[in-house]
Amino acid sequence: MYPTGNLFIPAPHGRLEAIIKEPRVQPASGAALVLHPHPLGGGTMHNKVVFRAAGALNEAGLITLRINFRGVGLSTGTHDE
Repeated sequence: MYPTGNLFIPAPHGRLEAIIKEPRVQPASGAALVLHPHPLGGGTMHNKVVFRAAGALNEAGLITLRINFRGVGLSTGTHDE
């Protein structure tokens, strides 16, 4: 398991920037992958809606994982279709 916090996930094009957060109450009741809006519209994993959705899911007892798609933030590669 990855440690809680910022991390990089290996990918064929290099790496994906990600943030994983475990709930305060253990054991976790599940996990949620929270993805950001379209990058060409400025979407990142730090988007306010993504941040708040991940926070609410985390408070509900889920492990949350947010990632930046290819070419967004510190994720390598180039965004394409």
